[in-house]
Amino acid sequence: MTRGPLAPTGATVRRPRRLLARAAGSEMVRATAGTLALRVVSLGLVFACQLLLTRTLGAHGYGLYAYALAWLNALIVPATLGSERLVVRQVAVYRATADWPSWRGVLEWAGRSVLGAALALALLAAAGAWLVAGRAGAPLVFWTAMALLPVLALVRLAQYALQGMRLPVLGQFAEGILHPLVFVALLVAARVADRSLSAAGAMGLNVAATCAALACSLELLRRVVPRPVREATPGRRVDAWSRSVLPLVVAGGLYAVSGQVPILVLGALGGTEAAGVLSVAKRLSDLLLFPTIAAGATLAPTLAGLWATRDTSGFQRTLTTFTRGVAGVAVPLALVLLLLRRPLLEAFGAPFGAGAGALVILCVGQVV
Repeated sequence: MTRGPLAPTGATVRRPRRLLARAAGSEMVRATAGTLALRVVSLGLVFACQLLLTRTLGAHGYGLYAYALAWLNALIVPATLGSERLVVRQVAVYRATADWPSWRGVLEWAGRSVLGAALALALLAAAGAWLVAGRAGAPLVFWTAMALLPVLALVRLAQYALQGMRLPVLGQFAEGILHPLVFVALLVAARVADRSLSAAGAMGLNVAATCAALACSLELLRRVVPRPVREATPGRRVDAWSRSVLPLVVAGGLYAVSGQVPILVLGALGGTEAAGVLSVAKRLSDLLLFPTIAAGATLAPTLAGLWATRDTSGFQRTLTTFTRGVAGVAVPLALVLLLLRRPLLEAFGAPFGAGAGALVILCVGQVV
C-alpha cells in the first residue's frame, strides 16, 4: 500500500526523539558547566572557612567542632526522610507531565514531613548529649549542632526542589555560595573583634549563616515555582510518596553514616584532636566527589524526565556521558592530592600534617 504524504515513517517518528535527546544532553552540559563554576567558587569559600576554623580553634577545638558536625551529617539523611531525592525525581516528572496539583502536593507534604522529623530527631539527639558530657565544651557544641539540623534539612529540601525544576545552579546558590560567604564574614568579624572563639561559638556562627541560606532558598523557590502550581489544589499521593521514601532513607542513610563513622568513633573515644585531623583529611578527599556532585545535580532531573517520556536511548546516552566525564576529572584530581598531600594538610596547621596517611587511604577509596 502506498503511504500518504502525511503518513508517519519510522525515521519521522525517531527524529523528534533524537532531537529531544540531543536537547536534553546539551541542556545537561550547560547546566553542568554552570554547576561546576558555582562549585569552584563554593570550594574556595569552604576552604577559607576551614582555614579560619582550624587556625582559630586549634586542633583540639576544631576536633570538637568536627565531631559535632559529623553527628549532624550522619543525622541529616534520616532527618530529611530521604525526601529530598524524592522531590528531585517527582518534581521533574510532574513538570514533564504538567501535573500541577501533584507538584504542589509533594512540595507541601515533604516540607511538613521534613520539618517534623528534623525537629523530633534534633530533640532526641540533644537529650542524649550526656554521652559526650565527659569532655569540656562538648555538650554545648553538640546542642548547637542539633539546632542546625532542622534549618539545614529545609535548605536541602528547597535546593532539591529547584534541582527538580532543572535549576541546579540556582538551587545550590544558597548553600554553596551564600552560606560559606556569610560564615567567612562572621568568622573574620570575630577575629577582627579579637574575641576568643570556642567550638560552640563557631557552630553558632554556622547556624546564623545557615539561617541566611534558608531565607534565600525559600525566596528563590517562591519566585520560580510556576503560577499554575501555586494556584493548584494540592494533590494527595501520600501512600505512594511514603513507599518511595523508605528505600531512599536506607540507601542515603547508610552512605551518610559510613562517611562519618571514623570521625564519630575517634570523637567518642576521646581523641578529639585526632578526629579533627581526620576531618580535614576527609574534607580534602571529598574533592574527588566534586565532578559527581556537579554533574549529578543536573543528571537526576534529566534522567527522570527522559524516563517519564520513555526515551530509553536518550537515557542510556546521558548516563554514559556522565560516567565518562566524572572519571576523566576524578582520576587526575586524585593524583594531585596524593602528590601534594602533606603541604595541603599543613596549610590548615602543623598538627594536621599527621593526616597524610589517612588522606592516601581515603583518596584510593573514593576513586575505587
